[in-house]
Amino acid sequence: MINKSSQRIFNNSLLYSVGTVFSKAIGFFLVPIYTYNVSDADYGVATTITMFVSTFGIVIMLSLRAALIRFYNEYGAEEKQEFIGTITGFVAINALVICTLLCLLHDLYTPLLFKDISFYPLVFLGIVSLGAEGIYLVYQSVLQAEQNGKQYSINSILYLIVHAVAVITFVWALQMGAVGIILSNCITNCLFAIYGVFVMLRSQIMRFSWNSKMLSRSLKYSLPILPHNLSNNMNTYATKLIINNCIGYVLSGMYSLAAQFSTIISLVQSSINLAFRPWFIEQMEKEEEGRVQIKYMTVMIMAIYSFVAVLISLFCKEIVLLAAEKSYAEAWKMVPFFVVTQLVAFIYYSHVQALMYDVKMSKFTMVCSMSGLAVNVITALLLVGRFNIYGVLIANFVSQTVLATLTVCMSRKAEKVDFGLSKMSLYILVAIVLSAGGMFISVQNPRINIIEILMKFGVAVISFMLFIFPYRKDLLSLTKGLLKK
Repeated sequence: MINKSSQRIFNNSLLYSVGTVFSKAIGFFLVPIYTYNVSDADYGVATTITMFVSTFGIVIMLSLRAALIRFYNEYGAEEKQEFIGTITGFVAINALVICTLLCLLHDLYTPLLFKDISFYPLVFLGIVSLGAEGIYLVYQSVLQAEQNGKQYSINSILYLIVHAVAVITFVWALQMGAVGIILSNCITNCLFAIYGVFVMLRSQIMRFSWNSKMLSRSLKYSLPILPHNLSNNMNTYATKLIINNCIGYVLSGMYSLAAQFSTIISLVQSSINLAFRPWFIEQMEKEEEGRVQIKYMTVMIMAIYSFVAVLISLFCKEIVLLAAEKSYAEAWKMVPFFVVTQLVAFIYYSHVQALMYDVKMSKFTMVCSMSGLAVNVITALLLVGRFNIYGVLIANFVSQTVLATLTVCMSRKAEKVDFGLSKMSLYILVAIVLSAGGMFISVQNPRINIIEILMKFGVAVISFMLFIFPYRKDLLSLTKGLLKK
């Protein structure tokens, strides 16, 4: 069922995963530094600002990352240099304008977005980090468009090493608390923005230029997608604001820690998504043969996601208790909610490719994502008073389900691609049942227990047989192809 093109997506996915695995390894290494050197409330403050940066970095790029991937292969070698130079220059100018406005007008938005957080130095450092991140993302987007997973991962690893050194220096050695976390992000983003531009010039990936026609075409494609991309991140950011304003920064810090552990599944998800988009475009050009490959690979990817989700739900308690300071111990109970929600998100991530592929229909992505955002905010506000932090987690799941449903309906109008929805839905249902079983086992004892761990391993074996074993031959073949390369 697999072909050479499927081998490429597998190779690139694993290459992207190398960088992402390294990022999660560094992230887990830094968790004790954060939790033992920064208070719950300060950690909540720091993660609020870092989430602001990751959310509004999309505004700095105006979703031109999507345009880079969509149009990159339509230009010749010299035109590509001009195309990338134009995009990089525009993003740099946009970053300067937006960051300047954010500094000048901070009195207008800080009471809502950064309740009880001083603008200097915390929010100011976040704004500087925001501008620099947008420029560096242009370089990473070019590597993604080239399907150069190797260099993409190398950059990610270098980025994380520098970031880890900065965190150890400012948070652990100098005891700078929340300021140390934000300063570490700011320095790392600034260094890698300069690095990205330098490498693109030196390797002749780009040259300084300005082509209004290329820019106009790119913006015409990317701007309608901007609300869609922004609203996806805003789902998470809006949740953070609701927690900060309705519950407080202490639980906000615990929520962020739970999200940190649960993002192991996003490791697989983001890595495959990076490889999936250019691969999807390539497969669509092959008509029926390509569509068969799309369906098979999508269902197999969901099986992998489901297996990883169950493993996280089973062993998140042990990881949290071993890695974090005891005041964060209850964070593990939130993790299964995160991973199940991310499974539903893959239905959205797969079907949105059909909308993104159709240039005319791509503008309707914002209808789906804005609807999901509205449902998330309204549901969270209704439930947070009654169910506290779990009301927010339930709202995330409900909104992601609505988003996925709308995207499926819209994508079928754009391109009639069968992604294997029924089988994906079955996998999600089975993963929920197994994850719930693991959570039930965990709540019986507040501490780590060897009998409990053995029972969880039994559930993990069942999960392996259901999700991975049916695809063992293809996964083995893909792995051999990677090793041969």
